[in-house]
Parts: sequence; structure tokens; C-alpha cells
Amino acid sequence: VYFDMRVPYRNFDGDRALRDALAAESFEVVSRRNVADFLKARIADRTPSVIVFATDVIPHGLVDETEVGGTLIRRYLDAGGKVVWVGQVPLMLTFDPETLQLTKQSLSDLQRSRRVLGVDDNNIFEGDCIARATDLGRRWGLPAGWWSGDSPIAAEKGAVEVLATDEHGHAAAWVRGYGGPEGTGFVRIWGRRRAMPDPRVALAVAEYGLP
Repeated sequence: VYFDMRVPYRNFDGDRALRDALAAESFEVVSRRNVADFLKARIADRTPSVIVFATDVIPHGLVDETEVGGTLIRRYLDAGGKVVWVGQVPLMLTFDPETLQLTKQSLSDLQRSRRVLGVDDNNIFEGDCIARATDLGRRWGLPAGWWSGDSPIAAEKGAVEVLATDEHGHAAAWVRGYGGPEGTGFVRIWGRRRAMPDPRVALAVAEYGLP
């Protein structure tokens, strides 16, 4: 579980509580100082793994598009890794790991999810939504009732597997696979800034499909 209390800004306010809940379930806590080492090790050994981003603003080095061979986070996903993202628009905000300041925002940052993950956040300004799990989402561990989501995407057919929909039929929670076994890939749940649903939901989603 990735957590960094020194990041000056975050979208998801429940990061500390989520970190503590997952640490109590024997998840290793990683920060900006060792998260890259974890990803590189899993790329090398292909051991089944998952990383939950409790802090939803990440070091720029994980999504540096000038890296030879592609961004580190995408190489981890291509190697069969799994990422669970609980915050708002994935990968949009990054920070400099040396200065701990947010990188300057640009239109390119809004499109990073498309370039790195192959997911088009084409509906990010819709705002709050009422999310309900699909049958697939319930198998993954999402609750049967509704919850408040944020920035759903109007997913193109086949681009992602929809885990929850909003009242307009957009994908409020989803998973994008990268050729690995079922249960791997990039998973986005929740999304709302101040919402802190039961951490056991994140635990169930994180462990779904892993040995």
C-alpha cells in the first residue's frame, strides 16, 4: 500500500485510514523512497502482487514518459502487476520526489491516463455520481448498495471492464487488463474526495484473483 504523508496535496482524504487498515492485514507500506524498488522487483521476478495507492498523488518518476522501455507503472502492469486506485482521475497529479512540490499542471497531464494506461478519461468533469456495482463488481468485492463516486468515464466498449455504473450508464469503477490473469491490471474504485467507504472493500478488490 502506497502512502506518503509529506505530499502537500491529495484528492483522497481517507489515505491514512486506508493505509492503517491494509497494514493491519499484513500489507507492506511503501513510500516515495521505495515504491519504485517494489515495482522494479515485481517486474523482474513476476511474483503475483498488488499495490493500493492510498495516496493518490504519485512521484513523477513512476509515470515518466521519457523512460527507456516505457513508464515504470505501465511496465509493472504489463508484467502482470495490479494497481488499485482509490482517488480521483488516475495519474493526473504528480509531484517531484525531491522538492515534494506538485508538478506544473498542463493539458498533457489530463491526458496521461490515456497515454500510460490506455484509458480515456473522457468524462472527468461530470463530477459527483451515484455508483452501483455491476455483477462483475460484486464478484470483485464492491458493495451491493450505492455509494458516491466521482468523475466516471464514458468507457468505450471493450476498453475496460465495468465494475460499477452511475445513473447515466458511465463507468464509475472499472478495471483495465494488460494481458495478465483475471484479477490483475489497473483498477479504479471510489474516486470521491471525502468518502471513506469500508476499507474491507479495498482489501477485497486488492486480493481478488491473487493466489
